[in-house]
Amino acid sequence: MKNMFLLISHKLSEAQIADAKQKLGVENFVYMPDDLLEKWKNIPPELVDISEFLRPFCEFLQSKSKAGDICMIQGDFGASFYMINFAKNHALKTFYATTKRKCTEEKQGDTTKKTAIFEHVIFREYK
Repeated sequence: MKNMFLLISHKLSEAQIADAKQKLGVENFVYMPDDLLEKWKNIPPELVDISEFLRPFCEFLQSKSKAGDICMIQGDFGASFYMINFAKNHALKTFYATTKRKCTEEKQGDTTKKTAIFEHVIFREYK
């Protein structure tokens, strides 16, 4: 059974779930526990070295994943880079989602309201 570990700050869309199953052979989606999810959403911007902060994420992947599993990693650039390298060093395949953005602008008096809709396109492997 191929797992997809999700180091992201949101839930997958229906389109992403279908694509991961069909094109990547994913059978099981593994979200981070709530405490890790909150940490992932709130990586302190003042930390010069985030390796200690990311230790629980490494422990999570190391204890739950097996070689050949997949990680979808998106978020803080430095944290993502660190975790991509960690995952690759543990024989996990790493991906991120690409999207098509559709923007609309609506003029409301002296202000402009901008709305962006993101539509899943593909999963792209970090190489």
